[in-house]
Amino acid sequence: MRVRSVVLGSLAIGVGALAVLSPGSAGTAQAVELSPPTPGVIVGLRFNHEETAFLANTPIPAALGIELVAPSVVVSVPEGSPTPVSPDGYVEAPMTQIWSDMAGLPNGRITVGVLNPGQFGNKLFIIKQVP
Repeated sequence: MRVRSVVLGSLAIGVGALAVLSPGSAGTAQAVELSPPTPGVIVGLRFNHEETAFLANTPIPAALGIELVAPSVVVSVPEGSPTPVSPDGYVEAPMTQIWSDMAGLPNGRITVGVLNPGQFGNKLFIIKQVP
C-alpha cells in the first residue's frame, strides 16, 4: 500500500509540475476549487481548452489509466459528452479518450482534482470533463 501511495502522490505532483512548466499557454493553469465547491475535494487544477489539448497529447492521461492508478480515479462526464457512458453510469472509455474527447471540442476542458479518499470511497483523483 505504501508503494501505491508514493506512486499516486508522485503522479499528482507530476501533473501539477507539468501544468506549471509546460510550454505555451499550458503554463497558465491555476489551482482552483471545483465549482460549486464539493465536499471532499482537496484541490483541483482546471485546465483551459489549450491546456487540455496539450495534455491530451502527453503521457499524463495514459498514466492516469494504468492498472495501478485507475482504481483510484473517478471520472465525471457531463450529459452530451462524446465519451461513451453505460446506462448504469459507468464511463466506457480509456483515460486517453476521455481527455482527447474534450480536446476535440471547441471549448472542451478538463479539471483534475485531488480527493479526500474517506469521502469518495477510497478514490484519490477526479477527472471532470467540462464541455
